[in-house]
Amino acid sequence: MIAINYEGPELKSGTRYYWKVGVWDSIDYGPSWDDGSDNSDNSDGKNNFNHNYRMSWFEMGLLKASDWQGIWIGMDYPTMDNPLVITQPAPLLRKEFNLNIGNDKKISSARVYISGLGYYELRINGQKVVDENYENKERFLDVSFTNFNKRVFYATYDVTALLQDKKNVIGVELGRGFYALKVSNIWDWQSASWNDKPKMILQLNINFSDGTSTSISSDSTWKAHFGPTIADAIYNGDDYDAREEIPDWDRPSYNETGAGWENASSMTPPQGELRAEMIPPIRIMQTIRPIKLSNPQAGSFVFDIGKVIAGWVKIKLAATRGTKIKIKYGEAVGQDGHVIAINEYVDSNSFQTDSYIFKGEDIEVWSPKFSYKGFQYVEISGFPGTMTLDSLEAKVVHTAVETVGQFSCSNELINKIHENSTNSILGNLHGIPTDTPMYEKNGWMGDAHVSAEAAIYNFDMHAFYNKWLDDISDSQQENGLVPMISPSDSWGYSHAPEWQAAYPFILWNLYKYYDDQEILEKHYLNLKKYIEYEISMLDQNYTSYSELGDWLAPGMDGVPVEGPKVTATTFVYEEMKIITNIAKILGYLEDVEKYQEIGAKIKNGLNKNYLAEYTYASVERAEYSEHSNHVDHSKNDQSNSYYYFTEKYSKFRQTSNILPLAFDIAPEGYKDGLISSLIFDIKAKAFHLDTGILGTKYIFPVLSDNNQAELAYRIATQITYPSYGYLITNQGATSNWESWDLNARSHNHHMFGSIDGWFYNYLAGIRIDSDTLNNLNLVGIKNFTIRPYLFDDLKNASASIDTIWGVISSSWNKSIVPPFTLFTLKILVPINTTATVYIPIGNETKVITESGVDVAMSKGVSYQGVENGYAKYLVGSGEYNFSSKFKLKLKVFTLQSGKKRKLFAFSFAKSLKTL
Repeated sequence: MIAINYEGPELKSGTRYYWKVGVWDSIDYGPSWDDGSDNSDNSDGKNNFNHNYRMSWFEMGLLKASDWQGIWIGMDYPTMDNPLVITQPAPLLRKEFNLNIGNDKKISSARVYISGLGYYELRINGQKVVDENYENKERFLDVSFTNFNKRVFYATYDVTALLQDKKNVIGVELGRGFYALKVSNIWDWQSASWNDKPKMILQLNINFSDGTSTSISSDSTWKAHFGPTIADAIYNGDDYDAREEIPDWDRPSYNETGAGWENASSMTPPQGELRAEMIPPIRIMQTIRPIKLSNPQAGSFVFDIGKVIAGWVKIKLAATRGTKIKIKYGEAVGQDGHVIAINEYVDSNSFQTDSYIFKGEDIEVWSPKFSYKGFQYVEISGFPGTMTLDSLEAKVVHTAVETVGQFSCSNELINKIHENSTNSILGNLHGIPTDTPMYEKNGWMGDAHVSAEAAIYNFDMHAFYNKWLDDISDSQQENGLVPMISPSDSWGYSHAPEWQAAYPFILWNLYKYYDDQEILEKHYLNLKKYIEYEISMLDQNYTSYSELGDWLAPGMDGVPVEGPKVTATTFVYEEMKIITNIAKILGYLEDVEKYQEIGAKIKNGLNKNYLAEYTYASVERAEYSEHSNHVDHSKNDQSNSYYYFTEKYSKFRQTSNILPLAFDIAPEGYKDGLISSLIFDIKAKAFHLDTGILGTKYIFPVLSDNNQAELAYRIATQITYPSYGYLITNQGATSNWESWDLNARSHNHHMFGSIDGWFYNYLAGIRIDSDTLNNLNLVGIKNFTIRPYLFDDLKNASASIDTIWGVISSSWNKSIVPPFTLFTLKILVPINTTATVYIPIGNETKVITESGVDVAMSKGVSYQGVENGYAKYLVGSGEYNFSSKFKLKLKVFTLQSGKKRKLFAFSFAKSLKTL
């Protein structure tokens, strides 16, 4: 089983526990619960699994408030007239202590538990404390951002190897983060109810070999001093004066007497409960050397990193004492060659800018520690000498989620879109799923939920999203409303159900992909409270409203022209479906009946008030431009075409048809007509999408599931405006931008990365069964489908996902030997799962084999019939190699002029063969 709840004795603070996992096969050969030695007996020729069960362990942190012996400490700043002044240096806190160990005992274990707000750097005996068991050992920007009134994280370190006999020193430097931010900004973080001076709490627990123990805790006997980080702000950067460094301040040899150190100040504790930080920490994940260097004016040097990233740079320079340089970060450069770093939402003239003052040594190496930036370009100004490409290197910094998915195919544009999408997802993981690492760094919920499934296919997001769901519930108001950004204190509480839907949507994804029922139980009451709020916002027609809508459709600056009622109502309906199913799982039967009934009324209300028959005039050709976004569709004599109109006249809008189809709101007899009008508009716009972040996620699967997969592929591979390929081919985009336009503000937004889920689901063909919401047995990837779509110019595609059950993989290849198509498919199905596999058969199947033998003779493969040109099989766990040989289908494409032409299915874009 997966996600097994612990049911043993009560766990104790600071205690290590050991465990093993056993596996039984189909004939009940099980594990040996010994010390891990190999005691398997294979004399009967059977493949036993009862060997090599390595012991694993976990260790508890401090579980109760009473386990903490220390107090919150910091350094009092002088009274200043301006409460927002940001020139207050980062405090250094120091504690010296003796360990008279002797020869009769040794340190058996030593743990530091620390929370530093907003950020901290921990040092012992001159060394930064790191996680030794990880390849990327150092943590940065710790602890993670939360609603500090509800939860405050602490980290745990094994420091056994760092302690020594006699004198030891603990040193901590504190940064501001989102806890003590003083830069005025539109989101009001500078005046958040938790905003206070930097502070920390620490406890060092040491156990000795003779059974004795001791603790060192934070208190007023610690010493405090201002450090060389003379200012830090998450939206600005770090200002560092190397002349103010205190050599050896974190070593036992340092003499603090007469050096200006004062007793640390007792600080008011944050309101939030101290809890262990359970998500992966933020780490340096990659180092990149710049690829270009320019000199737009004397004393100014601009480095091109080659791709958009989140993080910072490390400089390696020499200059005379007192020389000050500024390091400005940006995602673009202007016509004058200088880096663009302007943010109208932050009141600062130092946005995304570090500064460094040299102490005058030969080579000085420095990088910031309490801020991160989004950038591709770095401009250093004020340097009196000459720089080279070796003068700096860039650090890619984000939450260290594990990579679990891989995707590639024969179409290089698709591969580039995949690369850009995953780059943007990672660039926005910094303890929360941010919208942009450059401009806002906020946890916008609409952005997060549309890209969530793409993130889950590529990375282990379970712990990360688990934490963020807590951020959402922590920020919930008494009336049930959750904010549009999480965490939040007072900003973002407008009504936008397409954004607030992140709460139920991501909650359901954690159940669907990780089989996590416990998290459903944890959040059910708060989720219900939110759903009740949404019900209270419905009008007399059971339709909803939103402040946002299908955000950033092509050529639109944010809110779409058609109004948000259709999008808001469709998302509230989907929320009703999700909470209905969660109530079923948890056994709240009265809630099931209630929310089913309300969902039916919402569905009826949308269809009754916004679904209409609509026919279109013939359009010979429609040019799509940035200035003329919509085709004028007039009525004619065509019938059976339907669309969802909106409260504001805006001509046809693709998303208005897409979402009712995606969420199964459209009545059965109307679906073909809705698809028809959607197709017409796509063709009228020269085979381009006209969708914002909501419609873009669903346009590709909606078309594919309605026999229009080729059309979806054509949209996905466009290189003219608006499309993914437009930004790649015109601007060399290395990430997904905030909008489809060349003047997009941000070059690192993950929300349009939702298309990456379609690559896994339809190109490689790995799909969690789409009936999950209606069949609650289909969860946790225990039952899935492999059905690749064979587009004309696509020769192969492959993907793998390391799921909670094991690795799922699908790799197919297509070759053409007219008049036949030769197809091979290699798949891997994990233990305790089943897969429904679709093998293309065209008009006439010559033969289907599995591992070289007729498929009918293959063990574990059960024939399920024929469906839409595919042979359908049910398989159990194992590795399978299918192949088929079939005749080509003849395709008929209808041109916008009404004429028809026939194409061979095996023809490619550059060599179409017209009959």
